[in-house]
Parts: sequence; C-alpha cells; structure tokens
Amino acid sequence: MPHQQNLLTPRPPWLPAAFRALARHRFLTAPQLAAVTDMPVADIAAALDGLVAERLVGKLHPTATLDGPAPEPAFALMRNGARLHAVETGEPAPPVPHATRSLFTLAHELAVTEVGIVLETLHAKNAIVLRRWETSREKIAASVMLYAQRRLDRVPLVADGYAVIERNGILDGFLVECDRGTVSVARMQRKFAGYLAWSREGGPEKRFGIRRLRVLVIVPNEARLARLRDAAVEATGGTGLIWFAVQADVAVTAPERFLGAVWRAARPRVDVASALFDGATMPGAIEETSQADTPTTSAA
Repeated sequence: MPHQQNLLTPRPPWLPAAFRALARHRFLTAPQLAAVTDMPVADIAAALDGLVAERLVGKLHPTATLDGPAPEPAFALMRNGARLHAVETGEPAPPVPHATRSLFTLAHELAVTEVGIVLETLHAKNAIVLRRWETSREKIAASVMLYAQRRLDRVPLVADGYAVIERNGILDGFLVECDRGTVSVARMQRKFAGYLAWSREGGPEKRFGIRRLRVLVIVPNEARLARLRDAAVEATGGTGLIWFAVQADVAVTAPERFLGAVWRAARPRVDVASALFDGATMPGAIEETSQADTPTTSAA
C-alpha cells in the first residue's frame, strides 16, 4: 500500500535534521531531539505526535529503575520514516530497530546517547573541542589480568563510550560508564580494580595513544553514587582515575553542568564535588604524551 500524504503540512524545517539524528542514534527522546535540532522541546513534542500518527516514527517507553526518575519516552524511525529519509537524502534507508528486543536495553542506550549529545552540544557552543566520541564496543574494549584467590582472572573493561576532549590545547581521554543500577556493586568493584591495573600498565597509551585518561561513571541517583564510590575507594585504595556524577548533571537540557562542579573522584575521606577541568593541569589525570587521536565522531 502506498504511503499516504504526510499529515504534517507544511513539514517543519528541522525535520530532516531530526531524521538524520534518529538514523544515526536509533533512539532519541524529545529533549534529545530538541538539542540536536536546536528547537524548543514543546515544538518537537507537538510534531512527534503527528509523526507517530503517520507511522513515520514509533514511540517506546523505557523501563524505569526502582529508585530512579521516570524515563522520557523514546522515538525511533519506522519503515516509512526510514524510506522517507532515504528519498530525501539519497542515502540508503537506515535499519529500523526491533522495538520489542530493544526495550531491554533502551534506557541504557538513551543514557549513553545523552552523554554524546551533551558533548556535541558543548562542542557546538565552543565550550570544548570534541575530538572523538566513540561507542563501538570493538573499538574501545580492553581487558586486564588481575590476581585474586591465588589465580589470575581476566577482567573485561568494556566501557559504554570513549571521548577525547581538547581544552586550552590539551587533550584528555574519558572512558564513560553509564550505570543503571542493574549491575552488582561487587562486579563494579572488580571492574574499578581492573581499570586501575590497566592504567598502571600503560593501557590508555597502548589502546588509544593517550596518557591523560579518566573513567567517568554516570549513575541514576546519589545513593548509587555513594555505594559505587565507596566500592571504588575500597578496590583501589583511592584514585583520581575514576570519577562519578549523577545522570541529572549530564543532561541535554543543561549541558553546561557537565563542565561544572558536579563530579566526585574516588578518593578516600574526600567527598567534595569538583569540575573535571579545574586549571591547566587536572588533579588525578595521567600526563599526556601522545596526541594521535583524530577528530572523529562515530557510533555503534
């Protein structure tokens, strides 16, 4: 059956940018779409109702955590929307995500996308230079061998994202972990120990060609932050390698908060929020020796 006439007449001028973003990220909330199109959320939300009615875009509801805020609905291109995007851009139609299967990981995927859009927004506002944002597991995964209970165990270190940010001519790498509170504290503690061992073995330079690197753990609420920070201190003895913030402070509705004093390092007896980029030399960061990273942005 041929596709019926578009109900949105005239079409919003920002619609091609919204479709490009959906084709790239697969799932986006209304605030995320507002950020990538530089439009008010109210305008985006009103138009989304029409797109859903036309079956150009589908609407999904992420599963909420027990102690976290209610998640925003997510939107994804449907087959008609993917075809329309292909016709208008001349590009191949993007794959349409399987809605039911994606519900299991939707909230987590949206959290990772939120970080990427925050960084891209700060880049667009000249607050940072985003040299790279990567979410491909194959490109950022690492591992380390840890000795425990009289044997060596391999600890996988698969972050959700990897960013390279330049400020004042200095490059810093960040591995991003978007925690949803579904992984046990014990397992996260083992991962924190693994990150420290990997860093001490020169992992950042070997894997990414960069020495100044930190791990950013973004959590749903303050209670989870306290538990994971305590676990990181216990696992490492205290380190400036691992930093924590709550999801509300890494949000497209207020991207500048990412650069504010909202982060807590895994340091013993010191629980003071601070900014990631205080001063030319950042406390706890590993000194940089390579600037081999190229300015690229990619997604899995």
